[in-house]
Formats: sequence, C-alpha cells, structure tokens
Amino acid sequence: MICLVLILFRVSDGLNLGEIPCNQFNNEGMCRQSGYCQWSGQCYRQYCHLIDEVAACRNAGALTLYCVALPYIPLQLAQTCYEITSSGLKAYYSRYVSDLTIDVIQETSILLSDLINGERSITNMLRLYNLDVLSRQNEELNQILDLYISFAEILITQYSHPYYLERIIYESIQNIRDDTRLAVSQKKSTMNKIVEMLDIYYLRLKTFSEYYYTQYNFINFNQVHLKYLSLQYSGLATITWTEYETNGMLQVTVLYAEVFGKQSPLTPIYIIRTSNNINLQYKLRCYFNTYYPLALKQINLVTMKMYETFVQPQCVSGYCEVNLQGAGNYLFININQSDQCNAITSMTTCMLANCVVDLQNNTCN
Repeated sequence: MICLVLILFRVSDGLNLGEIPCNQFNNEGMCRQSGYCQWSGQCYRQYCHLIDEVAACRNAGALTLYCVALPYIPLQLAQTCYEITSSGLKAYYSRYVSDLTIDVIQETSILLSDLINGERSITNMLRLYNLDVLSRQNEELNQILDLYISFAEILITQYSHPYYLERIIYESIQNIRDDTRLAVSQKKSTMNKIVEMLDIYYLRLKTFSEYYYTQYNFINFNQVHLKYLSLQYSGLATITWTEYETNGMLQVTVLYAEVFGKQSPLTPIYIIRTSNNINLQYKLRCYFNTYYPLALKQINLVTMKMYETFVQPQCVSGYCEVNLQGAGNYLFININQSDQCNAITSMTTCMLANCVVDLQNNTCN
C-alpha cells in the first residue's frame, strides 16, 4: 500500500487536481475516487455527464480531449461536464443530487427491509419518502419501486403530496440512465415499474389540482381540466380541443427520448393520457425549425421502439400540427437522422442506446 502511494505521488508530481490520466490509476479505489474515471478490470475514462471532478474537463485536465467543463452548476444538480462534440450540457443529461441526508441514505437498505415487512400505513408512507433511489443498485431500485406500487392505495389519497411521486419517477429514470452496467432486460423491467408509478401519480394529481405543471429537465408533468380546451407546454407545444364527452383531465408527461439513446428526435415524447379513459379528439401542435424532413412517431415506453403513426403532419413555417385521438406516446423525428449504433458519435448516446462503446477509440458499434 505504501509503495502504491509512493508511485502515485511520483505520477502526480507536478500535476494538479484532475490531471492524472485514468490509465495511470492501477487501483480500483483510487480510480473511482478520482471523480472522472471508472473501473472495469482497469481504469479508464468516465462518460462526460457522469464526471464529478470538473477539473478533469478544464484546460490541462485529463479528459479535455473529450469533455468540456460547465461554467455554472445549479445547486440541485451534480457538478458535471459535457461532450466536446456537443454545444453544451443537454437537459436530458442533467443529474439531480439527493435531498436526503447522508445518514438517511446510508440507512436505506435497513429501512427498505423494514418497510417491505411493515403495514401499508400513512406513517410508513412518510418513511417511504426517506429511501435513497439515486445510488441504489438495480435490484434494490426495483424493490423500492415495488414498495411504492404496494402503497398505491395510500399514495393516491390527500395524505400524499405529488412531489414525492414525481421524485421517485425522475430519480428512477436517472438511476437507470446512468447505470453503465445495466443490461437491456433490466432496463425494461425497471421501466415497466416506472410506467406503473406514472399511472399512480396521475390518479393522485387528479384530486390534487385541475391545473398543474412542474419541470425536472428530462421529464416534466402537466395536467389541465378539459374545460380549459388547451394545454401549452413551455412554448414548445400546444394541445387543443373543442369538445369533450364528459368532465375529466388531460395529463401530459413530457419525457426526452435522448435519455434512452435516441438522436433523431426533434421534440420530446409527449405521453398523452386522459382521466377516466376519455377518448378525446385533439390537435397537437409542435413549434420548431421545420427545414428537416420529419415524421410523427409513436414510441413504446418500455422497449423504446418507435413505429409509424400513419398520421401526416401539416407543417408551415415554425410549426407542425396533427389531429390525434385518445392516449398515445408521440414525438416528431428527423427522418434523415439515424439512431443506428454505427451512426452515433456521442459516447453517452451510444451507451444509452445499448450499443457497444469503445471509449479508448471513441467509437460506437
């Protein structure tokens, strides 16, 4: 151990924080503790958006050939970097930090076991909110999601606040997005549970407010009573209707498909639902540069496979519009932009698309 420390002192002699190349860490602990390297039998560079030591992305940093440091990081986000091939950190790569204390995070496994065997009560629901999601391995993440689902009957009552349901959804998505060891089958299994949580969330929101929206960068939640005849989303989209068969809510979750390795989208995914399964007829209008050849696609939220809608968008300068009916998960894509592995130049996108990443040669296959 003393020899290893002496070697690292020699390696780092004259080097500042974040300047030691990853391949010069031959110890797993020191590799991971660097904040910019990852370990898999040997030490190699981390994906840019997962870097915790920003110095590695700055001038003279170990990863300046690949990553750029963000000049400013909001307090609720982890400090991070973005790929040199990008124009900046994208909203869908944002990393939230936990709002739980270190002591509470460290007690998660014990509390989880206790809650699994405990009664489904309001008291235990409040304890449920103290489970750490962001740093869990996939097995425990699935146990936490199963536990939330088992509390559904209480979570949809007045004693539950929508924020905690939003948090479990966006933290779970961040977890599976950033777990570089996760198999495709594991992602699908967890996404099934996240989609079920989304259903529980909107059952609660239905009785919470008839007009509601909140944003979390890579996923955003919106609800409006049908009597308002429209829903606007951040200047990016408008959904309008002229009549409805019965009272109810339009519920729209906005989720970025890039979280799952897609690079062709021109818009986020608009996950459109109505309370009471009202078969609403509506217009979806999206605002963006229409110079691209585009198409409207449906997407499966578990497999993330896109397929045809057989609806032809009507486009004029600045926006495209389509007539739709009922629930669906819609997005516009650039039909000239391939989502195939060998067309992906971003290593983060490559990883999220479940392709084979070669970080040494910066290639995707």
